[in-house]
Amino acid sequence: MSLLVGAKLVNVQVPFIFKDAVNFLNDQTGGALGMSTAPEAVLTTATALMLGYGAARVTAAGFNELRNAVFAKVAQNSIRQIAKKVFLHLHSLDLNFHLSRQTGGLAKTID
Repeated sequence: MSLLVGAKLVNVQVPFIFKDAVNFLNDQTGGALGMSTAPEAVLTTATALMLGYGAARVTAAGFNELRNAVFAKVAQNSIRQIAKKVFLHLHSLDLNFHLSRQTGGLAKTID
C-alpha cells in the first residue's frame, strides 16, 4: 500500500519538479531557456521533455522493482504452499490410483 501511495505522490510532484528544473536551467544558462523567441521555446520544451521522460522512466522502474521486492516473499510462499498441498494430496491417494495411472507424467505436469 505504501508503494502505491508513494507512486501517486511522485506522480503528483512531477509537474512541480519539471517547473523547478526548467527554472534552475533557465537561471544557470543566463536566460537561454525561455519562451520569448521561437528558438528559446524549442530549447526549453526539448529540455523539459527530456528531463520529464528521464524522471518518469527512473521513477516507474524504481517503483516496479520495489513492488517486485515486496511481493516476492508473498509469491514464493504461496507457490510453496500450493506445491506442498499437491504433494500431500498425491501421497494421500490410494495405491490403485498410482498403479493405474502414469504418475511420472502427472509429476512432470505438476512440475
